[in-house]
Amino acid sequence: MNFRELHFARALQFAIQEINNSSDLLPGITLGTIPSDRHQAAALARMVKHFGWTWIGAVRSDSDYGNNGMASFLKAAEEEGICVEYSEAYYRTQPRSKLKRVADVIRESTARVIVAFMAEGDMRILLDELSQQPPPPMQWIGSETWVTDPQMLRFNLCIGAVGFAISRSVIPGFRNFLLDLSSEQVLKFPLLTEFWESSFSCSLKQQTGSSTMPACDGTEDLSALQNPYTDTSHLVYKATYAVAHALHGIICNKRRCDKKMRIEPWQLQEDGSIVFVTVGQYDASQPKGQEFSLNSAIIWYDGSKQVPVSVCSESCPPGTRKAAQKGRPVCCYDCINCGEGEISNRTDSLDCHECLPEYWPNNEKDKCLPKPVEFLSWDEILGIILAAFSIAGSLAALSITLVFYKNRASPIARAEYQKTLNGLSPAFGVNLGTCIFQGDPQVPALFSEGDFVIGGAFTIHYYLRTEKHIYTRRPQPLVCSGSMDFRELRFARALQFAIQEINNSSDLLPGITLGYHIYDSCASVPMVMKVAVQLTNGLDPVFNDTDYCVKSAAVLALVGESGSTAAISTSRLFGRFGIPQVSHYATCACLSDKRQHPTFFRTIPSDHHQAAALARMVKRFGWTWIGAVRSDSDYGNNGMTSFLKAAEEEGICVEYSEAYYRTQPSSKLKRVADVIRRSTARVIVAFMAAGDMRLLLQELSQQPPPPMQWIGSEAWVTDPQMLRFNLCIGAVGFAIPRSVIPGFRNFLFDLSPEQALKFSLLTEFWESSFSCSLKRQTDPSTIMPACDGTENLRALQNPYTDTSQLRITNMVYKATYAIAYALHGIICNEKHCDNNIKVEPWQVFDQLKRVNFTKNNYSVSFDTNGDPVAKYELVNWQLQEDGSVDFVTVGQYDASKPKDQEFSLSRSIIWYDGNEKVPVSVCSESCFPGTRKAVKKGRPVCCHDCINCADGEISNETDSLDCHKCLPEYWPNNEKDKCLPKPVEFLSWVEILGIILAAFSIAGSLAALSITLVFYKNRASPIARAEYQKTLNG
Repeated sequence: MNFRELHFARALQFAIQEINNSSDLLPGITLGTIPSDRHQAAALARMVKHFGWTWIGAVRSDSDYGNNGMASFLKAAEEEGICVEYSEAYYRTQPRSKLKRVADVIRESTARVIVAFMAEGDMRILLDELSQQPPPPMQWIGSETWVTDPQMLRFNLCIGAVGFAISRSVIPGFRNFLLDLSSEQVLKFPLLTEFWESSFSCSLKQQTGSSTMPACDGTEDLSALQNPYTDTSHLVYKATYAVAHALHGIICNKRRCDKKMRIEPWQLQEDGSIVFVTVGQYDASQPKGQEFSLNSAIIWYDGSKQVPVSVCSESCPPGTRKAAQKGRPVCCYDCINCGEGEISNRTDSLDCHECLPEYWPNNEKDKCLPKPVEFLSWDEILGIILAAFSIAGSLAALSITLVFYKNRASPIARAEYQKTLNGLSPAFGVNLGTCIFQGDPQVPALFSEGDFVIGGAFTIHYYLRTEKHIYTRRPQPLVCSGSMDFRELRFARALQFAIQEINNSSDLLPGITLGYHIYDSCASVPMVMKVAVQLTNGLDPVFNDTDYCVKSAAVLALVGESGSTAAISTSRLFGRFGIPQVSHYATCACLSDKRQHPTFFRTIPSDHHQAAALARMVKRFGWTWIGAVRSDSDYGNNGMTSFLKAAEEEGICVEYSEAYYRTQPSSKLKRVADVIRRSTARVIVAFMAAGDMRLLLQELSQQPPPPMQWIGSEAWVTDPQMLRFNLCIGAVGFAIPRSVIPGFRNFLFDLSPEQALKFSLLTEFWESSFSCSLKRQTDPSTIMPACDGTENLRALQNPYTDTSQLRITNMVYKATYAIAYALHGIICNEKHCDNNIKVEPWQVFDQLKRVNFTKNNYSVSFDTNGDPVAKYELVNWQLQEDGSVDFVTVGQYDASKPKDQEFSLSRSIIWYDGNEKVPVSVCSESCFPGTRKAVKKGRPVCCHDCINCADGEISNETDSLDCHKCLPEYWPNNEKDKCLPKPVEFLSWVEILGIILAAFSIAGSLAALSITLVFYKNRASPIARAEYQKTLNG
């Protein structure tokens, strides 16, 4: 009998008796805790960490208590940086062989500390096994179930054990209740009878039955007993009162009722006995780091007060570094001496560090010492050589000085003299005047001065004139070349128009004149950077070092660039100076990173939304096998990365992903075109800039691939110049919503030859559009005829005059107004605007973050990343009755709507084959019922074979991954897509098998009848009667 558990039961009795006798808790009513292991596990881990043990063993009961408790402890130990050499489990009903294996693991362990999260019964069996062949002395850490169990004190190998226990308490009257037990009371309950007879080795039942024990004579004294029954615990006591208080709250009113933890180490006493001694407390309600406290010294397993050591590897002293042992926990490492010229000056250093060049390590390699200074002697050869060279150099310098002095009036000497003074002036704080920048400034393509100037940058040309540097003359200024992009010119003119409209308005900036400096950056990073620097510094070629640092930037803000790569380059420079940039066409998602591009805004949505929209559209139309091409630029690479990630999430397979940029060799362009021609995918997604797409389509047109469905990004899918490529008929893509800008068309047409001559960009446009020369009178060498003044812009049919698709143009318009509204917030009040206020770019940047207005029914605002709300139109290239191709809006995508509701179609799409039926693009056709899918080795998951189901198996779904067996009473049909009941067949009397079975049945029946008759005839015989009786019993 477990006397400790018996006194728990008696504690319950005592508590109920006390409640029944109470007039406070449940008057007139007769009735007929312990902390969670999560806290104990955390307390054990922190105690192990407190004593510096980083290498421990762990054993547990293989039960819910042990497994869950040890799991919590191991998690807490890992967080504390404690390594566990082993973690073993045992339960008392498991085979003895497992117990021996656990004991052997403990004996062979190198850890000197072992944590045991075990029930007392399992722990007792484990200690019995270890006692037969004791392991080396070790420090035991115990859980509350066994660490205060008195029956464990007989195991000397646990002397010095430490563990957490429930706080000791006193229950008044409980001990008297335990001892107030007579032999008459005991006889009422078999459990108490067994306790009495086991405690006093006498029998209370001798008069009722035979017993080998002597009879109890009434002299037995419970107070003289020394066993766990007389010990006290108030855990059950507390639980009983908890139930009583809950019951009180239900059945009682104000008048009547209606019918903590501590550390327990085992310490050896002077008389040789072992007792539990409280040496500290753990209170989980205290603040973190203050739960655990000690109030007296702990006596460890070796009898001393010095904390034992349990580590896998000793600490590495200074002069060495830690190197983890391969395949071992992080607590196990080797100490490697620092290499030559290196030191480590800390214990357990992870790295050795080199000394500075003028220092070297000491012998212990734990500090750097100054190197001794050595001087050359005049008698050494090296000293003689160096002295000779020094004297020769001094004489040469003196000779040159004399020559310059003699010819000091010559132009060369005077120029060198001025250059030397300019170089010395910063060092000595001397102002020697002004300096002139090298190189020529880049003149704006279009400009107008005003009270405040806004910058503009557009890709009006796509190439930069290259020059071979011969380093004998100054490099020529950067010049854009190639054909003009009339669409980009329209964007630049939209900036002009918006500023003219603002200047003529009496509402937004009354009395203020805005100016503009518009540049052609020609999609080239060198030109982009030159334009950006010039927009920051201005056109002044003279540098004065007295007032340069107090000057403001040349522009308050920039509208541009037209490409992501150019915008990234500009933004990184402008961000340093706090100059805001509002782009109309840079869509790279990377520009939303405010750490890299703090002052960047845009009126066009980020490609993050477009990539997701393209992937959902591809998924919606059931295309699982596609090709992909992109511009080899920031725009194409980042956009395609986002699309491929979204496509993978949608289960779409990509046959190929190719990249090309217009400045790359034509051989690469041909290779990309050949990949497209050989492709089996009938749908191709092109995330390309308009210039790159134009070159690719030109290459493909020379040898057209099989008809395919093109899916385009916004950069090219609404570019009117692309409509001449018939192989893209039926193309679908997302575009910026179409808009109307009142008065803009008339502004474009209101351009005379005289106005065009003021700017070389407009001159080039005029001459290119009408194939005549405006400069004939100033440049007779031109081969074009002179313009005669009859040229009519309204008769032109090119992207400059096409205002039917004002998409990106509206983004320029909105960006310009956004800057104007930001400026309004700085210099204007309710009555007027003050043009004398000095405005800094950072003020405009701050106001742009708060801009929120509506213009021409289009709202403008920016989120925290400087992005607008993403809204797109789904555009389809449709063949018209007159044979032309036009952009037709067939759907919308609004990222502000709930998930799965963003995409909607408003009309039918005409695909590349001229039909409204969605084309198919899959790597493998679907597998019909009766077959299963088998992935092709080395191919994407969308490519598979269809394997017929084996005999006895079926599949009843399209694209089934497995075939399933029919039940035993069913078999498959011929198509193997359903199970049919097997027909029941009966044997015929005329068949041989039927005759044989019938004969055996009749013979068996006759034999049984004969035996029955024999038994009946001899039913009175002893054998028959015995068999009859046995049958009845059975």
